[in-house]
Amino acid sequence: LLIRRNNVLLTYRKNAGEDTHSHQSSVNGGIKYPIKLRIEMVGSVVTGSYCLADSDEWKKVGSVSLPNTTEVLAGFSGYAVSPQCPITVKFTDYQTYLENKEPIPISGSGKKAELSEDVLFFEDFETGEVNTNPRNGFCWSNVFGANIVETEDANGNPTYAWFKDHMDNIHTVGSKRWADYSLEADIKFPEEIDKQEDNVFGLFVRQREMDFYGFFNYGIFFKKGNQLEIRKTLALGANYNKYEQPVEKTDFEYLNDPGEWHHIRVDAFDNKITVFWDGTELLEYVDNDPLICPVGKVGLMTENTAVYIDNFTVRELDDPLGGAYDNLVGGLWDQPTPEDFVYSYDESKPQISYSKKPIDDTGKF
Repeated sequence: LLIRRNNVLLTYRKNAGEDTHSHQSSVNGGIKYPIKLRIEMVGSVVTGSYCLADSDEWKKVGSVSLPNTTEVLAGFSGYAVSPQCPITVKFTDYQTYLENKEPIPISGSGKKAELSEDVLFFEDFETGEVNTNPRNGFCWSNVFGANIVETEDANGNPTYAWFKDHMDNIHTVGSKRWADYSLEADIKFPEEIDKQEDNVFGLFVRQREMDFYGFFNYGIFFKKGNQLEIRKTLALGANYNKYEQPVEKTDFEYLNDPGEWHHIRVDAFDNKITVFWDGTELLEYVDNDPLICPVGKVGLMTENTAVYIDNFTVRELDDPLGGAYDNLVGGLWDQPTPEDFVYSYDESKPQISYSKKPIDDTGKF
């Protein structure tokens, strides 16, 4: 955490030998000394803040998640860019303290809720972690030191949630063979949310990563505090832009009531993507293009924003006319499923298989 001219920066390097990156806050009117600096480490998440001489308000510069380490050291530094322009700096009131907090009692903590048969994936973070180990064949990708925090649910009861605090990344989970399903999550933006121009929260449905081809998905992006977009990514070779122009968009003020929980639902059904906010439909996209994103995992992303995420759920949607078959054959929507067609979400099985006889008297193949 350092001062450079009228900026306060949290610089970091996640691994030895890698480039140094930084979060930066510009101080309007310039920095007047003395200035207070604070750097905190909770788990593997490091947060830098500062407090100006004429204020009692701490302002956050940013946070970063670092790889797990067995040793953490704290200290000071001062340097001059040029030997001809030396600096003098005085550090006072230095404090380092360790605080161990007992977790607040949470009903059912560590236990998974009873799930209905249509639930393909569920994560409520009540174990106090993001499960990066396979469970039911699925595991989260690109999660390093997730920040699981204690907060309150919509009824004021204690709960755990995944807190993404300016931790820019894309995480995916689930089966690359899911076809028709609904992705749901509870989200809450903190009361002190900074309505920055590049504030972005996103969800992905039918996400696939193909060798030599890139990414396939539909992305739902809440942007800049007042925009909602559906984007389609269909990569062909190396000519691929992850964030192409939106296929549907609308104005939507989603940061008007920070500190309140909201429920997001995205339905991916046949060639239609529908977005709901607190049960109200906001946006719909019908993909009539010959090239579609027919099946895939789910995911989330954040970019320069802070958000709580809870009760991340994927439910299978019943498609009585076509099932997964119409997705897999390239969009012949509402075509009846052949009687000898069998499909499984088990990644170890062939994507499409056929059987002439049911395996038991239930009629199932």
